[in-house]
Amino acid sequence: MKLQNGAKSLARALSGPENPCTDISSGNPCLDRVKPVPDTETAREIFHQGFSYSPEAREALKQRQGGDLLRPIIALEAHVAVLKQAVSLVRQGFRHRNVISEGNRELFRHSLAVARQLPNVQGHRQGREVVKVENARPMGLLFVTSARMGRRVIAERITQYLGSDPVPIEFATPTGRTQLWHLPVLRVNWAGRLDDFLGKFLIAYGAAMRQGDLLSEVRVDKGRLAAEALAVMVGFCLGANLGLLIVERINTQEAEPSSAAPVWSLLGEFTKASGIPVLSMVTTGGAVDLMRDSSASGELSSAGTIIMNPPGGDSAEWGELCNFAYKEILGGTGQAPVWLVEALGEKTGTRLSLAIKCCRSLSRCGQGDQFWAERPKNFDDVVKGALLMEQAHLNNAARLAKGVRGYTRTSVLRFGDWLIAEEGPNIVPGLMLERKHDSPPVPDIK
Repeated sequence: MKLQNGAKSLARALSGPENPCTDISSGNPCLDRVKPVPDTETAREIFHQGFSYSPEAREALKQRQGGDLLRPIIALEAHVAVLKQAVSLVRQGFRHRNVISEGNRELFRHSLAVARQLPNVQGHRQGREVVKVENARPMGLLFVTSARMGRRVIAERITQYLGSDPVPIEFATPTGRTQLWHLPVLRVNWAGRLDDFLGKFLIAYGAAMRQGDLLSEVRVDKGRLAAEALAVMVGFCLGANLGLLIVERINTQEAEPSSAAPVWSLLGEFTKASGIPVLSMVTTGGAVDLMRDSSASGELSSAGTIIMNPPGGDSAEWGELCNFAYKEILGGTGQAPVWLVEALGEKTGTRLSLAIKCCRSLSRCGQGDQFWAERPKNFDDVVKGALLMEQAHLNNAARLAKGVRGYTRTSVLRFGDWLIAEEGPNIVPGLMLERKHDSPPVPDIK
């Protein structure tokens, strides 16, 4: 069974060492376990997989993954950029915190003990200390896009490339051999309250490290929740030699309230103290709320901000997505009809996930090239039903893109997730200036 060239390069990139327990007496054991920064072709294949392979290549890739193929998506430039940058940051992070450097191994073990700290025999608890890695610097990568653009799938692909299972690392020390763990990636869903976010972190970490329900095990002092949460996160992540923390589902509704400010601050302080990269997957409206927090925004975007807007309706990427949906969902054998590509782009605002959603509804109307050669009479009604929950958001995002201003705070909360990234700064509150009727207007800043 022969793989196509793209599948071959992808299989090589995804292959790991034969022995998961590496015997290393010098060097940088965690860094040795991290895959190299992929080249552009390999990065595209990681997002493309299952897209254009022959049946033989798809089956070989399926066997290599040990299960069903992940959902294939088109590879935009932003996809390639975020994968390459994330892997680069992971490698850079381990260079600054080599687990076998003098003092680090003891420091990381101590940090894990701090995270698991229990009350003393009198039932009192001393405040947890925040362990800080010497010379650590914040490494925050911000990925900004509008809703229904596949943020979850992007996180899946980054995790697939770097790995999600804890890896044992054994190495020699002057007093014998020791074993530590390396967790490549941890994915945590955002929550707009500090205690809720800490709870989600403990649940995700316990599951990833096969340690069960940490939420019921770890108790924190609610009177000093911010410091306790930071100490717990830093302690567990340093103890597991975490490579990358991905924070997902950051949206306007959850990121805007004043209660969310401590969560932003926590993430900024986390990467600053530990040197562990944090990738924040945030909608446009969510990014607007981060802009209001100058400290956290600097730390969480210190390694850069990657923006992904919907592709153009006449772009090759949009045509590629429509071709995939036409073949895999609508039963076509060639390229999607021009009318279908244009109609889907107009109806969905070229949101990637919505195109797939519409085609799934349309597939119940008919299958094959002959049926889809012309636009069915009920096309608009079927698409309208498919987009019932998203139509108001699409309409208002389109209005704003045409230059309509004056959105209220309530409107921003409702529709901020759907704005294209360039419109984000327009909904950040500006200066309110008072002047006399006869004074000249204040010059605008261009």
